Amino acid sequence: MTCKNVYAASSTRAIETAKIIASKLNATVSVEDALRSTKPGALSGKSEEEGLKTNPDFLEQLYLFRNGLFNAYDFTVAEGKEPKKILRKEFGED
Repeated sequence: MTCKNVYAASSTRAIETAKIIASKLNATVSVEDALRSTKPGALSGKSEEEGLKTNPDFLEQLYLFRNGLFNAYDFTVAEGKEPKKILRKEFGED
């Protein structure tokens, strides 16, 4: 099986990961805006300890999610964060 393209979202992390994979497969990276992630919001780049101080409700939900007791689509998101439900609706998946 041959892989010609590795598709990535436009975020730096996605592109860098795609480059690593593409180099192993001798493929080309193709950046696609439609593959974007949800907006990161106020917790972006913060540790869980920092998040606990500013967004304790979210961190409580994260704890429950990690233990299989909470649905990821029901998260109360931090300021500026885009809920997964909105992203799914945008792509007609709801």
